[in-house]
Amino acid sequence: MKNIFKNLFFILIVCAGVFLINAAYADAPGGDIRQYELSLLREGNYPSQYVSVAGAAEEEIIQRAVGKILAQVKPEMSDVEKLLAVHDHICQHYMYDCALEIGTAEEFFLNKRGICMAYNDAMVWILNELGIETAYVISESMGHEWIMVTLNGNRYHIDATWDGTDDSYGRLKHDYFLLSDEAISDENHKHHDWIVYDSSGKTEIKATDTKYDNYFWVGVNEPIRYYNGAWYFAYSLGDKYTHGILSYNFSDGSLDNIIKIPEKFYYDELHMCIYDKYFYMELIRSRDRRIYISPVDSPQNVAYITTLEKYDTSKGRLNGEYLEDGVVKYAIAADRYFERVDSPEYDFGIAAYPDYYNYQYYYTIDLRGYKYEDYTLDPEFQNGVLLTKSVVEISDDSIFLKTSLDGLSETEKQRSEVFAALYDENGAVIDSYNAVYDGAEISGALKNDERADHIRVFVWNKNGSLEPITDIPEYINLDKN
Repeated sequence: MKNIFKNLFFILIVCAGVFLINAAYADAPGGDIRQYELSLLREGNYPSQYVSVAGAAEEEIIQRAVGKILAQVKPEMSDVEKLLAVHDHICQHYMYDCALEIGTAEEFFLNKRGICMAYNDAMVWILNELGIETAYVISESMGHEWIMVTLNGNRYHIDATWDGTDDSYGRLKHDYFLLSDEAISDENHKHHDWIVYDSSGKTEIKATDTKYDNYFWVGVNEPIRYYNGAWYFAYSLGDKYTHGILSYNFSDGSLDNIIKIPEKFYYDELHMCIYDKYFYMELIRSRDRRIYISPVDSPQNVAYITTLEKYDTSKGRLNGEYLEDGVVKYAIAADRYFERVDSPEYDFGIAAYPDYYNYQYYYTIDLRGYKYEDYTLDPEFQNGVLLTKSVVEISDDSIFLKTSLDGLSETEKQRSEVFAALYDENGAVIDSYNAVYDGAEISGALKNDERADHIRVFVWNKNGSLEPITDIPEYINLDKN
């Protein structure tokens, strides 16, 4: 069952006379509580996890799990989209094994959890099926490993363990996805002293391309979901994007805020899934959970359908939730504790946390019985409609925009003015222009600049005070690689 690549990795480590039960930093970025992995360097036997555990029944479960991951990949996807689909499914649906017992892909698929060796073996297994070249990356000083992939001749790091679910059910990040050597070793990511092993053995290959270091997914802590050629995600924690639902298209690099959560709504989190041509959204305010629905093809038409019952706090605390296929899934953690382990045999002097998770209650709420046609549109959302659609052409000196106002009536178009601004990655304005509607598309040009990161397009009422017609700008990411 194991692929040749993994067997080669096994031989390399055994010949070195050591084994690693991987590790992760406790002082990971963002203030998150990060798992400690028990890090040992011992002479002797290789861990028993590499002995196959699969009988006939287990084999069926493993193949079903592999098939479910591969089913996330669609024939029309590019390789980077395939990687995003696999990364997000594994990081959302599999958890870190704080008991430090599960180190192979087989056990990972069987138990839905594992340490970083298991994450990496599972990723390599799936990516080999997809024909994407992989390599293992090992840092002895960190006591940790991750993988490297090849896209269009360039190498990139992926650390699914650190992007994956650790202390919250269904949680994931995109902070360690397709990074360069420079990015993964910086102050925010703190990976260091690694060695790369590919199918030929130890190699000096480098990840020098920085294309994805600050890509649209950085800072997105929700799954990014594919539907009919575009990717959609909920954004509610942070100030990188307007809070709401956003879409990204890899074919043209367009990033749009398609549903904006009105600022008057106080809320803590937003979760989203796509099922049967509809967005299902869960807007969380304290313990209240309001459910909204809108068609993917006309996302501005948002309808409120129900408020979920409060979960039973007597059974424990809420420890994460998400939406999938029209179903709300969440877990109550009855217990969670840490245990410090101090022993001279632990070379790195770190802590192990047995029984980190003790989920005893899992809840699902099926929303698929709620039909969009049965509910009235929520007027609170209508000010969040995206009114513009821009086409961008980049030359050496200029960035040209052609902006249509399809979201406005002809009367509204006549009183409209478009304001477009070019920003650097820190949000500073580099250049801007104003243009009025002339009966067709609104055109304008911005000065091209090596600092250019993104453009925002606003629509204003040109009569009088120039009040915004909508408070949701069109966001255009500039990928100049």
